[in-house]
Amino acid sequence: MRRLPLLVLLITAAVGAQTTGRSNAQVTEPNDRRWHQHLKDIASVYPHWGNLDDAARWAPELCGMPPLPAARHSGAKKDSPHGSKLYALYVSDPQAYGAPPGRGGFTLGPTTDAVMEARKRLAPLKQIIVKEAWKPELMKWKPDSRRSAPAPKAWGASRLRPCQRGGKWYRAQDRAGLFIMMKLDPKTKGTDQGWVYGTITAKGKITASGRISSCMGCHVKAKNDRLFGLPNPPWPPRKKRPKKGN
Repeated sequence: MRRLPLLVLLITAAVGAQTTGRSNAQVTEPNDRRWHQHLKDIASVYPHWGNLDDAARWAPELCGMPPLPAARHSGAKKDSPHGSKLYALYVSDPQAYGAPPGRGGFTLGPTTDAVMEARKRLAPLKQIIVKEAWKPELMKWKPDSRRSAPAPKAWGASRLRPCQRGGKWYRAQDRAGLFIMMKLDPKTKGTDQGWVYGTITAKGKITASGRISSCMGCHVKAKNDRLFGLPNPPWPPRKKRPKKGN
């Protein structure tokens, strides 16, 4: 009879360990194949959009090259999907995202038939957001702010303008993948009020798609239809139209 308490203790410890294991296990994100073709099409089309942060514009009288887009440092926590990454933002409908006319959107530069076909398949989507993520690399010296275009190699493989944090300068050197949001009809089943989230590695592998909990956990807090907008955008805020009198 003296061995019974020890047996009960061992069983209790085993059950506790199993319960703890389940609670600490990582959540398996969905990878809904319904959205894979769309995600592949987006990955091929978005480079043809103008970068939302600093798109090309008319040059001044001296015919200087337009400034290059700047890298942005993600404000997310280090243990989150966006943590400790630099990114560039691309949007299929920049004006709906709050940008003034002339920023971003599809350009008529060199393209291929495959890209044009992909663009046609994406036409029914109401909005597409692509966050092009890069791994930050500490720079040994302060970048020359006078350089604009062509971008110097010292700015990294992305050719994005380096950004600063904590008195140090970082460049976007190695690709870290794509974080994608696409908007369908809000009534579409298996979506977040019409939004579908997707993640693609730097090598082009789709790792998750659909109602991704790690994405939704943040975007449900956004006040503008799951969108946070660009922090400190390089354009002045829109002026509110005065209300018409009676």
